[in-house]
Formats: sequence, structure tokens, C-alpha cells
Amino acid sequence: MKDETQTTQTTQPTQTELPFGDEPTLAQLQAENAALKKQIQEQAAHTSLKDTLKKAGARTPKLLLEAAKHALEYTVAGELANASEIVDSLMQKFPEQFGGHSSTPAVHSIDAGAGQRSFKRTLTREVLAKMSPAEVAQLDWEEVRRVLAAS
Repeated sequence: MKDETQTTQTTQPTQTELPFGDEPTLAQLQAENAALKKQIQEQAAHTSLKDTLKKAGARTPKLLLEAAKHALEYTVAGELANASEIVDSLMQKFPEQFGGHSSTPAVHSIDAGAGQRSFKRTLTREVLAKMSPAEVAQLDWEEVRRVLAAS
């Protein structure tokens, strides 16, 4: 019989690979740290501006934030410096996005409320002349007298 030898491979636990290769340099770590600080600063500014927009009565603060991203200015401490100017500018550009929140929408339905009000014909002498006696009998007699007296 042949001697069969088996080779065993030892596997070492894999380490998490760094985005810079094996050994990141100090400059790479500083750049990554600066990028993460900037991301945290932007998130805090966005949250602050959204809260300010909500207080100003904005209907869609997220949408307005997207419209104003280019105008964000920060203080040395990393806070949003021009929040009130941004809100004022947005209120001038998009006044329909601000205002009181009512419980009922401006347009109640897609047909603009057709059929919600009863249609009442204006009663005139001409309309009375075209009506049958049965239709005239169903009318409000005070209104008929007023129309006949006026014309």
C-alpha cells in the first residue's frame, strides 16, 4: 500500500481589510477622520435646519432642505451659521410650502368638489314660463311671488 499523506492547511483568522491596504499612513487616517467629522457636521446641520423649517411652518422640510443644501454655512464650532437666512430665502422662493396646517386639504377631491353642493337654478320669469304646472307646484311660492313681482 501506498502511504497517503494529507496536507493540512492552517487557516488564520481573516482580518478586516482596511481601505488603504495593509498599513494606513497617518495622512490617510487624518483624511478619513476629517471626512467623518464633516459628515457628522452635515448631519447635525441638516437636523437643525429641518427643525427650524418645521417651526416656521414648512409643509415639506426634507424637500426644502434639499433645495437649500448649497447655501449651508458653518461656524468654527461646526454649527449651522445661516439657518434664519436660509429659512427667509426659502419662504420667499416657495411661499406655498409654508403656512398653517389645516386638517382639511385645499382641494377635497380630484373633481374639485363637484356634486357636494346642490345645484339650485336661479328662478326667473323665463324659467317659470318653460316649466310644467307640476314643476311650478313644487316650487317655493314665496320665491315665485318675488320673481313675478320683480319682473
